[in-house]
Amino acid sequence: HQVAEVEVTSEERMDFVMAALAERGQGPFFELIAGAQRIVIVVTFVAVLELMKELKVMVKQVDLDGEIWVYQREPSEEVPEVEEGSQSEATEDV
Repeated sequence: HQVAEVEVTSEERMDFVMAALAERGQGPFFELIAGAQRIVIVVTFVAVLELMKELKVMVKQVDLDGEIWVYQREPSEEVPEVEEGSQSEATEDV
């Protein structure tokens, strides 16, 4: 059993995510990782978290088990308020 070494950085995956979103403005997280190796999936997830921290993307999940969508943010876009205790819509915004 051989393990192939895969070199991938969060910066590369951040660029990849932003390029993918530049085309459509939004997309399911699953499409960003489709067919990728496990390490690439993990690094892509970390890249999305960093992009959220930098306010470059928003992430939403409407249902508890629903698909996670990533949205490109406009530089002037305000961060929406999330009501405490609201369980009808689970939303992750930074």
